[in-house]
Amino acid sequence: TGAYAIARNPIYSSVTFFVLPGVALISQNWVYLVAALFLFVGVQIFIGKEEQQLTAAFAQQYEDYLQKVNRLIPFAKG
Repeated sequence: TGAYAIARNPIYSSVTFFVLPGVALISQNWVYLVAALFLFVGVQIFIGKEEQQLTAAFAQQYEDYLQKVNRLIPFAKG
């Protein structure tokens, strides 16, 4: 429910897609966009490992959740 019904990792998603790009626009410094890109790649690696552990712990229940909710991009799955 809540934010976790929209994206499986809402904190990573908000920082990657909203906070760092917003800071880049406000400060007019492209370095924050590079940081957002590196964060996106690093988070993808970390989330993959985390999801393996969660699948082992919660089995079919977590598999169902994976099918319903996208990893980072909100509202992408129907």
